[in-house]
Amino acid sequence: GLDMTKIRLQDTLQDERAAALYLEVANAIKEHREHPQRHTIARVRCALLALLAELCECHIADEGHVDTPVSPSVDWVKNTILYIKNHLSDKLTLDDIARHVGISKYHLSREFKDLTGQTVFEMVNLIRCKEARRLIVSGASVSEAASACGFENASYFSRCFKNLFGVLPSKCKR
Repeated sequence: GLDMTKIRLQDTLQDERAAALYLEVANAIKEHREHPQRHTIARVRCALLALLAELCECHIADEGHVDTPVSPSVDWVKNTILYIKNHLSDKLTLDDIARHVGISKYHLSREFKDLTGQTVFEMVNLIRCKEARRLIVSGASVSEAASACGFENASYFSRCFKNLFGVLPSKCKR
């Protein structure tokens, strides 16, 4: 229920409790990488939530802080990512995405790359592969997950997945 876009945290933290919670998050992530199971995912989420609660409770910056205006480019990137997430299984084209965002595909491509360091379609593949991984871990077959996430070609999906996560999608299920 927190609007994280409106919360400004202090620049530096020197609180032992926040540092301990941060280490707890790091340890939970390490445990999940070494032994990827549902209970380790739950521990990561729990640790992150505890850290977030601590930061919001004790480390919110001065409310008198004047927000710097957000550039239109940031809004375009946010809208692009949201559109991708909402149309994951659709055949996405740069023209369609740019039309939705309301700028030319050339301008969107340039702004997106400048702000994220990735092309629009690198982001599409990242979001699709993350969702496919979630589906596979939840019990879907590799081909079902690939299809549900908009990949029309199984070998292309496997190649993207391996490039992003370092393992083939079939290994993710185990």
